[in-house]
Amino acid sequence: MDNEEQNKTVVQIQTQDSNKSKLYIIIGAIIIFTVGVLCYHFYTAGRTDTNYNDVNNTVQSVERGNEQARTDIQSATDRIGSAQEQLNGASTEIDNASGTTEQLQELNNSNAESIKRSEDLIATGRESISRERDIFTEIDRANNITQGTLPEKHEN
Repeated sequence: MDNEEQNKTVVQIQTQDSNKSKLYIIIGAIIIFTVGVLCYHFYTAGRTDTNYNDVNNTVQSVERGNEQARTDIQSATDRIGSAQEQLNGASTEIDNASGTTEQLQELNNSNAESIKRSEDLIATGRESISRERDIFTEIDRANNITQGTLPEKHEN
């Protein structure tokens, strides 16, 4: 055999070995996959009964939770209604207080105007009194001057 034939033979042997290796790898992968699927199937089959009970208990728990939630929502709705009534009452009281405040403000303004008019009258009265005092003082001076010049009274 010459060198070239030997190389072909070696390549053929290597190719056959490579093909066998690939075949063994594929067969091994199929076996591992099949074993995995079977394990998973038996594992889930055994858990189905347990899961069914767990699901049933979970559903009952959710139903109880929903019932409690409905009760809580109704209670909250009732409390909100009560709070709304209280707010309405408070709003009415605030409106009344606001009206009373406005009336008191108007009365205060009216009183302030009355006080201003009274102060103006007092100032005017003081000015009048001052003028009258001046007039009386002038009259008294005139009387003193004229008394000295008036003839004495004679008795009849």
